[in-house]
Amino acid sequence: VRMGGQRVLCHYGVRRADIKTLFKDWVDAEHSGFFAEIQPPIGLVRPSLEAHLENGEVLFWKAPRVLLIWPNWAIFRWLLTTVARFFNKPKTLFHRQATQAAHPPPQSARPHMLLCTHSLDRTGAPLHQFEVASQCVSTGLMDATVLSSADGPLASDYEAIGVPVVITHSPLRKVDHLRDYADVLNSLGGQLKLDAFDLVYANTLESFYIVDCADQWGVPALWNIHESQSWQTCFQDLPPAVAKQARRCFEKAHRVVFVSHKTQALFSSLNTQDNFITINNGIKLEGIEKSCLDWSRPEARTALGVSENEVCLLTVGAVCERKNQLELIEALRSLPEKLHTQVRCYVVGARPSLYSQQLAQQIEALPETLKDRVVMVDETSDMARFYRAADVFVCNSRFESYPRVILEAMAYGLPIVTTPVFGIQEQVRNNINGVFYEPGDVHALRQHLTRCIEDPQWREQLADQSRPTLDSLTTFEQMITAYQSLIEEARAESANASTRHLATGAQVRSSSSLRHEV
Repeated sequence: VRMGGQRVLCHYGVRRADIKTLFKDWVDAEHSGFFAEIQPPIGLVRPSLEAHLENGEVLFWKAPRVLLIWPNWAIFRWLLTTVARFFNKPKTLFHRQATQAAHPPPQSARPHMLLCTHSLDRTGAPLHQFEVASQCVSTGLMDATVLSSADGPLASDYEAIGVPVVITHSPLRKVDHLRDYADVLNSLGGQLKLDAFDLVYANTLESFYIVDCADQWGVPALWNIHESQSWQTCFQDLPPAVAKQARRCFEKAHRVVFVSHKTQALFSSLNTQDNFITINNGIKLEGIEKSCLDWSRPEARTALGVSENEVCLLTVGAVCERKNQLELIEALRSLPEKLHTQVRCYVVGARPSLYSQQLAQQIEALPETLKDRVVMVDETSDMARFYRAADVFVCNSRFESYPRVILEAMAYGLPIVTTPVFGIQEQVRNNINGVFYEPGDVHALRQHLTRCIEDPQWREQLADQSRPTLDSLTTFEQMITAYQSLIEEARAESANASTRHLATGAQVRSSSSLRHEV
């Protein structure tokens, strides 16, 4: 909870079967929740909430009204009340650059692209979209505007390259029926002046609504899918009629772009328009090569307190159930005691969550000879020293599409112990630059870790093949060229379209169509 400059963490609560037993006097014992006590500052404040989910997502909410907090001084009351009324005038959906959102994009000779994302963290899918967009902007292919349902550090990165950012609450947060969904699309398209854009670039499954909205306003859309989960369950948190509409968006996008062939195959039954394509991720190597000059291996290990005779294990990614870091701790617990003094392990990517708490508890419960050698590190952009100090990279994920951290580990020349889920099979060569184990097979994971610790020659053989394996995969330049080709293709479709929906007509037709289904 934030109020002005004040910030407090909420006490934890979660829906659970034994809630009435634990909280007998709680009036609303059917549900649990979060609570916090905060001392508000004097003056005008707008409370806000940040929710850090176990899957790594951060949800952001601001109260719709500014609160007026005053001491018992009558002399200030009238003045502050007047100011509060001004700030509480009706506004649009947006609370960042709202005035820009209410007008068409700036006039330019270049086409204009609307980017839609669920997050602006410097991780995974949001960072991938930023790299594609920044290349399009820097090469003069398109101008861009970003629409995000959560703020984050990438906002300043976008603004630094001249791309305006609009932050909005999730448009679907109050959608209970299909008619609500239709109204949201009409309102959103109108406020964005969507028909003034030449292309929409939606990121992750959560952005399906902007694909639907673009279709209604006659704007071609590219839809980037990074999730590897069954399409039958990916929209199960939505009302059934809205979930059905979300699945129809796969046929409405100009192109649905997957980052791995395995993930595309998972969604193949929705490819009714033959508009699916796979473009593997690539990473920039210049920054990694520079970091290798900035951090030598001895310097990095000294900074982290790793001695030369210790084997340093590294796992990177948001600490969450999907990343499955608890499995690594379980495998470490079962290592022979003689190996405890030979190993160090860094788990990088902690953020406030129940899963992080559970992970910390399990680390604390390790044997005395081991627990101080396993360190959980908060999310950080300063990753170079960890990669440079590491001897082995470990990935325990249950679901991944084509993880960036695997590519980074190969770029740093690390051997990889990983689950072979989805696109990881397209990245890592089993028994060449890494070894596989099935999710849940702690015994196999322990065996791989044991050999990595005890057999430096084998470990180095795998490491020697990591960079050559990376060189055989899609490069960053090839990835960008592929995306730019799709953008050009979508632009051509837009330019050659005989007509574009009139804004009013599109609203009436789309609303009527959706309501008819109800």
